[in-house]
Amino acid sequence: TPYAEAGGGGAAGPAYSLNFSATDQVPPVPQVAGAQAGQPAGAEWLVYPNPSSDGRFFLRLPAAGRGEISYTLLSALGTRVAAGKWLTKEQTPELPLDFSRLLPAPGVYLLLLEGPGFSQRLRLLRE
Repeated sequence: TPYAEAGGGGAAGPAYSLNFSATDQVPPVPQVAGAQAGQPAGAEWLVYPNPSSDGRFFLRLPAAGRGEISYTLLSALGTRVAAGKWLTKEQTPELPLDFSRLLPAPGVYLLLLEGPGFSQRLRLLRE
């Protein structure tokens, strides 16, 4: 009930009521078909674990991404942190990526990948 003066003094005005309801629900987390806990599945580019606590990741390669891969690692501000090339074999399904010395601070980084017939951008999170 509203009052005319501070501290609840003075003439009371008309009473107001407010009706509302609240629910405690979390939206479902989308699942990758065929994925098991902690392991990616499918034919797309995937980086895991993401976020990483130490700057070490695994890059899951689709068949189209095997061969020579040029990479550039950028900070969230667009500064080039590292660049280089990897040469993978046909039977290489994933690459270990050790960026622990290059990513000392927590943050968001961008990994740019290029090769014959593909160009890919992947976001890396360092906790």
